[in-house]
Amino acid sequence: QYADPLASVGVGSGADAVQLGSATADGVSSVAIGKSANVNSKLEAVAIGNNADVVRDLGVAIGTNSEVQNFNGGGVAIGAYAKTTGGFACAIGSGTSTNTGAWAQLYGTSIGTDSYGGSSGTGVGAYASGTGSQSTALGMYAIANHTNAMALGSSATTTSNNQIHLGNTSITDLRCQDTSISAV
Repeated sequence: QYADPLASVGVGSGADAVQLGSATADGVSSVAIGKSANVNSKLEAVAIGNNADVVRDLGVAIGTNSEVQNFNGGGVAIGAYAKTTGGFACAIGSGTSTNTGAWAQLYGTSIGTDSYGGSSGTGVGAYASGTGSQSTALGMYAIANHTNAMALGSSATTTSNNQIHLGNTSITDLRCQDTSISAV
């Protein structure tokens, strides 16, 4: 009634490549495991999961429909529908995406459901969006879509470049031991 999953273990077309099931491993020292998992790179890539796909060297895609399509390689996508499209980018969580899509937008990081990290940008938290160049969004629905901007807290949103936004409209008290802010 059930097919033996080990019946289709094989060596891929790349040297030392390993594939399991209907997976395809074309890179040197690459591994593809899962229904239609695919490694189409030159070397050392890993695709694990149904339709997991790695098309650049040194990429790792783990999860259903996870993708690593970085221009420079070295990307990591972990989780269902996690996706990286910029070199050395990292996406962890269901439906996450380092929303780059262009060569210059590298090193993006996203962690959390449907979070986004752009050009050296970071989005951490469900639906966090750090798509501004060198921006950081930390918290559920935090948005830092401006250059060198930081949004900290749930629904915090930057409105201009070089800005730090703390919290949302519910924050009524800002406390710290220091009573002044000094220039750097």
